[in-house]
Amino acid sequence: MKVMKTYSLLALLALMMTACGGGTDTAENGLTHVADSKNATDDKANKFQTEKVNNIFYSVPSPIEMASLLKGSGSKYNANLLNDISNRDKYTSSYIKAINLGVYGADLSYTSAFNRNQESILYMSSAKQLADELGVSAAFDQDVLNRIEENIDNRDSLLSIISETFYILDAYLKENDRSSVSAQVISGGWIEGLYIAAKVYEDDEEKSEKLVGRIVDQKYALDDLIALVTSYNGKNDLNEILKDLKTLQTLFAKAKEVDVEPSKNTSGKVVLGTSKKLTMTEKDMLVLVKKLKEIREKYVSA
Repeated sequence: MKVMKTYSLLALLALMMTACGGGTDTAENGLTHVADSKNATDDKANKFQTEKVNNIFYSVPSPIEMASLLKGSGSKYNANLLNDISNRDKYTSSYIKAINLGVYGADLSYTSAFNRNQESILYMSSAKQLADELGVSAAFDQDVLNRIEENIDNRDSLLSIISETFYILDAYLKENDRSSVSAQVISGGWIEGLYIAAKVYEDDEEKSEKLVGRIVDQKYALDDLIALVTSYNGKNDLNEILKDLKTLQTLFAKAKEVDVEPSKNTSGKVVLGTSKKLTMTEKDMLVLVKKLKEIREKYVSA
């Protein structure tokens, strides 16, 4: 999994550096430099850009991570939270197909995290169909399907295969100058993962503080996701999804930092760590959940 994610990041960086263009011949103290050499200013700028992209890429949670967090929080499996696979044939535009490829990817992660083997196969099939229609079927070839069937009863291996598959898809799109499609897939997966978490919160009578924390922490990931989508919006084909993400960003802005007591381990010693955490009032959380449901419904019902 780590290898595939690193590979994807390198593909992203290569694409961005290519877009920056090459250098020109210069002369200094009588010496001629080769065309692709970089001066100190260029090196500094490229280092900053690399660090920025690295932060964006690694901050956006994958559907796998969100599903695992939910299961770890103690929530029970609920198939009604997922996008019905019968909706698959309704998606006609490439834009909606890409977003729902991300949605089905998140749903696939959710079913796999809860060991729902039959449902996992169905959602993989739906994701593969959309990938085929988008011309990225290489990420869902027969070898991948065979590996999934062979590991259907092994949750960890299955989650690993799914992660690897979506990293391959992400890298392929970036390498083939289809970064806007990658942004749509990532956005769809993030929205669906957050939607599932938000619905679990909404249906929880006790309004678990632990779940609130997991949801509100997505404020930071959303900031990075918006930066990522913005960087790929050169043709303005991501305006709609960007507008929706910024609407959520406005609602997340109501989250506040509060002081927390340092934790202690079993020996009674204080464990060093952060002394602040994000939190949000129940009223603001429910407003966020309502808007998130509206945005998610717009894309899955298109």
